[in-house]
Amino acid sequence: MTARSALRRYMLVGFLTWLPPGLQMTVMVLLMSERGLGLAEIGLVTMVFSVVTVSLELPTGGLSDVVGRRVVLAVSAAFTVVALVLMSVSTTFWMFLASGVLKGVARALSSGPATSWYVDTLHAVEGREADIKPGLAKGAMMESAALCAGVLGGGCLPLLVPPSLMFPLAAPPLAGAVAAGALFVVALFALPEPAGPRGSLGGVLREVPATVAGGVRLAAGAPVLRRMMGAARPDGDGRTADRHRVDVPTSGQAAPPCPHGGPNGGDRPGFAALCLQVGPRIGKDFLRLSCDTPIT
Repeated sequence: MTARSALRRYMLVGFLTWLPPGLQMTVMVLLMSERGLGLAEIGLVTMVFSVVTVSLELPTGGLSDVVGRRVVLAVSAAFTVVALVLMSVSTTFWMFLASGVLKGVARALSSGPATSWYVDTLHAVEGREADIKPGLAKGAMMESAALCAGVLGGGCLPLLVPPSLMFPLAAPPLAGAVAAGALFVVALFALPEPAGPRGSLGGVLREVPATVAGGVRLAAGAPVLRRMMGAARPDGDGRTADRHRVDVPTSGQAAPPCPHGGPNGGDRPGFAALCLQVGPRIGKDFLRLSCDTPIT
């Protein structure tokens, strides 16, 4: 395994992880509405998905340290396949609700293992001093591209499917299930597990309360983090906070505000995370010009 090979696999996994949500996202509300669900029921299904995702985020986050990153990614892909197939054939509120629960489990399981796999693999190949920022930025670009392609494809696909073949609005979730099946195969056969110590499930679960409390204290005590959390609050399923997980290097300290702010007067860390998603070189150059601050 080389660094270039690890990056290619990480980018492929990122693309296949976010393609299924993009495909089903465009038609999700229309599909439930056409199958007889009311607005309140649609909102409840969406809320259950978000609650399941948030509730399982931390417990499942440590699961990859116990059973391995590859296994967790494969299980997440399997949950996604079942959830999207069930969504495409659902005709009642309870079927859609079960699909939402399965999608929430899949989303929680998929949050983090691919990034951890890439970081561990790169460190094993090039040492602990390896620069992970360019690879993480490219992975984030692939995830965004997959979400964009999925939304566009999910919107166009019902127009191309003959109604005599199947219900057109059910086609995007089925296409997402196929993409998730591809992710399942890639996770099992293209992601060799990097060597490293394994934790215990009991230890992971015991650490959850302390991790939550430590995160709350950290966010409450740092003005920059409070502003970032405030910016992420309107996104109910925490997607904004998840997309800003790239660590901006600031010599171990919180970065000072950009002298003239980022877009809409934002501060440097959130602006930097956005820039780094544009690309490891373009993002750094743009941030350097915008904030007159050297970024290494």
